[in-house]
Formats: sequence, C-alpha cells, structure tokens
Amino acid sequence: KMGPGNEKNAMREYTVVLGGQRYRLLRPWPSTDFDANGITDVAVMEDGRIVALMRSSPELRVFRPNGEPDAEWKTPGIVSAHYLNARPGGGLLLADWDGHQVLAFDSNGNHDWTIGDPGKPSWNAPFSHPTSAAEGSDGRIYVSDGYGNFNLHIFDAQRKLIKTIGKP
Repeated sequence: KMGPGNEKNAMREYTVVLGGQRYRLLRPWPSTDFDANGITDVAVMEDGRIVALMRSSPELRVFRPNGEPDAEWKTPGIVSAHYLNARPGGGLLLADWDGHQVLAFDSNGNHDWTIGDPGKPSWNAPFSHPTSAAEGSDGRIYVSDGYGNFNLHIFDAQRKLIKTIGKP
C-alpha cells in the first residue's frame, strides 16, 4: 500500500519477456538510479548473482540477489552483444551476433575463450550472426546460428566442431 508521498519509492512489479524466458522485475530493484535501457539479456549464475548484458557499452552488470551492485565487467572485442547464458560450474556464455563469435567468461568476469572470428562470417559454418549459446553438463557447446545461417553447431568440450545441423 502506498500513502501520499510514497509513490516514488514504492515497489512496483513488471514482467519482462526475453525470447522464451520470463523475468519478474521488481522496481526499484536494483536501485532507483539504475538505467535499465539497453539490456539485451539477463542470466542468473549458479551462485545466485544476476547478470545484465548491456548492449550499449557493451558490458556485464552483476548484482547480488538483493539488488546490490556487485561488479561491472567490460567486454572488449564485442561488436553487438545478443544473448547471455549461465555456464554449469559458474561463468557465462555470450553470443556476439554481429561479431560472429561466442565468448566464455568465468565467474569473475575474466575472458576464458572465444569461438569464431570477428569480422569473418561463414556461410553454413560457424558463424554468421550466432544468436545463442548453451553449455551442457558434459562440456559440449550448442550454438544457434540463426540470422545469417540457419544452423545449430555442436562443439565438444575442447571447442572442436562435432557437427552442424540444418541448412539454409
């Protein structure tokens, strides 16, 4: 309930839909001064921290579950951040659709590895505008390559291509 004068700081609830994911957004979470414009995706890491992928810098903004800011991770070399996904055991996968690459970060925001070559799109092969990436518990990496190509690429735990499914 809000009394007179309390409207500004009142908790408000919104639903945000990103693809098949639904998120409940409580405002003022994380804080009233956080600018949510430019968020392209959100992921929850295994340790419960929430990561917002900001397209504008691009950068990753990390929050504790209670909404307190935890860290800001710069992501140099990203052309156009598209999708973010938590990795088993901690860390994140980031699909850079206009950079034709997928990047992995550890749970401290350090860059682990990259698959793909920015500025070098490939036809019917990794990658031409990858849209999403997920890592299985066995270390396999699945990448949807759906804007330029129409493929699903499957990599082994050492990031070697096992096979490509689909065609234009």
